Amino acid sequence: MTQEELSERLWDFALRIGKVVDALPETRLGRHVAGQLVRCGTSPAPNYDEACALSPPERFRSQVSYRPQRTEGVKRVASLHY
Repeated sequence: MTQEELSERLWDFALRIGKVVDALPETRLGRHVAGQLVRCGTSPAPNYDEACALSPPERFRSQVSYRPQRTEGVKRVASLHY
């Protein structure tokens, strides 16, 4: 997968997160889960794009290496809704 393809997939993921958030109920738990999903579900795309813009490959790897933890967090927070 190229950098452009991954970037596009991350932005598509962020858009899907928005649809999920819009579908959550207006309850205390729904609002809490929605806030968490917005924060952790929309940050990987711009963070990845920023990391790709860094020049040395070592810095790129260090920036991207911790991002999968956030996506795992999205999965866990999303499971609270179901």
